[in-house]
Formats: sequence, structure tokens, C-alpha cells
Amino acid sequence: MSLRVVVHGRTIELEDDPHLPDGTPVEVELRTPIPPVRVAVLDLAHEVSMVVKKIIHNEVKPFDPEIQRWATEKFVWLNDHKAGFPTQEDELIEAIEDCLVDILSCDNASWDTPIWGFEQNLEKLDSLLRQTNFYNNT
Repeated sequence: MSLRVVVHGRTIELEDDPHLPDGTPVEVELRTPIPPVRVAVLDLAHEVSMVVKKIIHNEVKPFDPEIQRWATEKFVWLNDHKAGFPTQEDELIEAIEDCLVDILSCDNASWDTPIWGFEQNLEKLDSLLRQTNFYNNT
């Protein structure tokens, strides 16, 4: 059974009745919910990782107009909301930006980001995602 609670010092106030007899011993494990802004950053990181993997596996081209529009939209969203992100997300946000810049710098020219550049930035992003354990626990 999982219940939402509010902690007041050493007192735990249940939001709903647990429907247990008075005096029933229980074990409690406390977890704070993941803030919505953190979920948004992690969701974006996961989405960017998936797209970069498709680029590396040649399933999509980074210079395709649809991919460019998507990357531009995500880059603008990230920069518009960056001020509201917790500082502990700085490294993850930087890794997301690096991957998006890799995509946005491609226009099918000889100086486009090489695949090894995508792979290097993807490894950094995926490493940070693994450290969060977010997608391993959901």
C-alpha cells in the first residue's frame, strides 16, 4: 500500500485513511516525490538520447528538416526554462545541449558533426541518465 503523507517534524499525517485497525504496527519508507521540473529535464534527456541513437544507427539524418525542427524546438524550450531548473541539473542540461547542438550544426556539409562526436556526447548524456536511476525505477 502506498499513501501520500505530510511530515510535521516527527509526526506523519496521512492524506487518506489506511483502513487499518487502530494500533496496527506498520513499516514506513519515506520517499520525496520527483519534482515536475526534474521529470521534464529527465524526459527531455531521454528523448534526446533516443534521437541521437537513431542518428548514429543511420535511421534518421540529423539534417532532415523534421529533425532540425524538433531539435530547434527542444533547444528553445530548454533555454526558455533553464532558469527554473535546479543547479544539480546543470551537467545534465549541458549534455542535452551538446547533443542538440550536434544535430543543429548539421546541414549535410563536409563540416557536419562526425558520428564519433554524436557518440561521445551521447555517452556523456546516457552516463548521466544512468546515474539518475530514473528510468531504471519507473
